[in-house]
Amino acid sequence: MAAWLLVVILWPGTTFLLLFAPAALGVWLWEHARAEAFDVWGWSRHLFAMVIAMLAGMTVYMAAIKPLLTAIGLGWLVRGDLGYSWMIVAMVIPMVVLMRFEGHTWRVTNEMCLGMVAPMVVCLAVVRLGIAPLVPFLSWLTAETVYSAAWYGMYIGMIAVAVAQRCMYLGVTTRV
Repeated sequence: MAAWLLVVILWPGTTFLLLFAPAALGVWLWEHARAEAFDVWGWSRHLFAMVIAMLAGMTVYMAAIKPLLTAIGLGWLVRGDLGYSWMIVAMVIPMVVLMRFEGHTWRVTNEMCLGMVAPMVVCLAVVRLGIAPLVPFLSWLTAETVYSAAWYGMYIGMIAVAVAQRCMYLGVTTRV
């Protein structure tokens, strides 16, 4: 577990750890109070692996795909929201491959992808449609902050799906 925490701190950063730690502790305490045999190691390993796969896809996009498209004159494909959309696709692909490799069903895989993509889409839509300035508690969400907000939303969405699918780590097969 210490090795995974070190990887999470060094690669994705402390942000994921700060979002993940309360969720992991809460799920463990909830399942422990219900006297279920919750595999916190398997649950956290799965979530960390998804984040690492996602970051690997983003790295490939930023280091290879984006420069290649810019070099061949298709730089307009990798700018702004369209470029961000392609980066999301590049992050989802390795997550899908890893989840299918680990034996997850298409439904569970799609739930994890939706948990990652939906917050990003919502953040972009709220800003681009001009809804954010109209809602008092969303006034901080601007064109300058939308990408970082979407990044945090992606982490929270993935953790929420992992919490919802926690019964896979109880030995219960009803959600799988």
